[in-house]
Amino acid sequence: RTNFNLNPNWSIYLEPQISVANLNFDSYKRISIDNVLANLNLSVQYRFSIGFPKIKKHTSKEVDYLNKTVNENRSLIEILEKQQNLLDKLDTLQKCCDEKVVTKVTKTSLPGYIRFALNSYTIEQSEQHKLINIVDYLKNTPDVNILLVGYADRKTGNPKYNWELSYKRVNAVITELERFGIDSSRLIIGWKGDKEQPFTPNEWNRVVIILESN
Repeated sequence: RTNFNLNPNWSIYLEPQISVANLNFDSYKRISIDNVLANLNLSVQYRFSIGFPKIKKHTSKEVDYLNKTVNENRSLIEILEKQQNLLDKLDTLQKCCDEKVVTKVTKTSLPGYIRFALNSYTIEQSEQHKLINIVDYLKNTPDVNILLVGYADRKTGNPKYNWELSYKRVNAVITELERFGIDSSRLIIGWKGDKEQPFTPNEWNRVVIILESN
């Protein structure tokens, strides 16, 4: 028996066969030698295969890029979560507390940050309204303290200079809040320089971030 594989699915099989018979196997008398019969069998075979979808494998570079993206945005996500927690607390007060308490809750919310220009710790005119919001928020929530943390972007200056710049930025905000009558004992401050970068876009890190202190 011989087989020929044309491709992974198609095959041809050849099977020769030879038979020898005596003189009277067909009821006739003969004087010739035994009969010799030769046959050749031909068969064709097709194999059916069921394929499974291939699973795409990410390369190591793709995995590294995904991990880097997640890490870069983790700090921003944490900040947004803290702000969302604040909004959730205010929403809970509005829904769950009695009418007398609800009337004390104002629509004024705590701004997430105050931005600064490059190499500056002067509060821009466009950011002044955020100071007013902080003041209103603290006056309407006398039991709340806030945390202010200063930052500088990493792509300009140097670590030592940026450390001092982030301190000057947070101190500028504190000075303005005290000028509006906010007690400094309610203000918790910190500064990070360019050691930490809360935002992915470089220029966004020229900020003082404001959070409610637990």
